Parts: sequence; structure tokens; C-alpha cells
Amino acid sequence: MGSISFKKRILVLALLTITLMPLLGFLIAHFALDKSVPDFFTLKAHLVFNLVFGISTGLVFGYIAKFIVNLNFMSQVKRNYGSLFAGMKLNLLDVWLISICAGIGEEILFRGALQPLMGVWITSLVFVAVHGYLNPWDWRISIYGLIMTTFIVVVGFMAEHLGLLSAIIVHTLIDVILLNQLKDYLANQRRVVPDSTEDDMILDQLDENLSDT
Repeated sequence: MGSISFKKRILVLALLTITLMPLLGFLIAHFALDKSVPDFFTLKAHLVFNLVFGISTGLVFGYIAKFIVNLNFMSQVKRNYGSLFAGMKLNLLDVWLISICAGIGEEILFRGALQPLMGVWITSLVFVAVHGYLNPWDWRISIYGLIMTTFIVVVGFMAEHLGLLSAIIVHTLIDVILLNQLKDYLANQRRVVPDSTEDDMILDQLDENLSDT
């Protein structure tokens, strides 16, 4: 029950991200930038460029981030995140739902509303810091955070010169790749460490074997 309710909380958080963050972004843009909702989605380059650069950049950044997470010095960080989500059974639909919600909601707020006010670099630093990747007490996650900051700066300039759609695609694909890795990691952990029901069955079998002898 605990893992189910935790998964529900994650999915509810994803749905709140795609509703409340855009709403906040639209309000900020309306009062601080005199920017309408349609202005957020105006393409500054052809749709094809947004799709091609968005997909290719998202895949490259996503797999680089995955490679970094799998390096030996990041093993403790991966275990920490694994323990945080331990027991939660994500499927591929969950991965895509969470990633799309984050990609749309966060990009509308950060790239669409805050970036015109704070600039690409400051917005990128704030974005990565809010996600907990810049931690002065954890050099491992901070190294990862600095690399991600570089990626997010690129995403910021893409939003400026191509359109918000390209940034949403990059963000979504990075999250899909990393969340899918987390899904597989959690599945492997469940295979290594049986759940309590399986433990009870194993202990019962041992008791029966001992009593027979």
C-alpha cells in the first residue's frame, strides 16, 4: 500500500506541475512582461527546426546525463535516489507522463516567464538549484549539477532563438531517459531484494525443511 500511495503522490505532483506551473508562468508574464498566453508558443524558427534540434539535443543530453550517473563516483548518489523511490513500480507510461508534465510545466514557467526577466544564465542556475543538483555539502551531485547547468543554458538559448517547443522537447526527453533508467534500477533492486511476502515464503519453506529433518 505504501508504494502505491507514494506512486500516486508522484503522479499527482506531475499533474500539478503541468497545471500550476504554467498558470504561475502566465500570471508572471501577464503582469511583468505584458505577454499573452499565445506569445509563449510563438515559434521563432520553423517547426521542423524546433523538432529536429529539440529531439537530437534531448537525446544527446539525456544519454550524456545517463552516462554520468552510471560513473563509479556517482554510485552513492544513485543509491540515495534509489532508496528514496524504493518500492515504487514505475512503468513506461508513468515515465512518459511524468516527463511530459515536467517538460511542459517547468519550461513554461522557467523559460517562458522567468527567463525574460532574469536572463538565461541566472534562470538556468535557479532551475538546477531548485532541483537539488547544486549542493555545497555533496560534491558528487554538484558536479552533475554544473554539467546539467550547461545543458540548461543551451536549452535557454534554444527557447530564445527557436521557440519554447524545442526546450519542452529537450527537457521531456532528458527526463524520459533518466526516469527510465531509474525505473530499470528499481526493478533490478526488487529482483535482488525480495519483498516481505517473498521473504515470509522463504522463511516458511526453511521452517518446513528443518521440521522434516
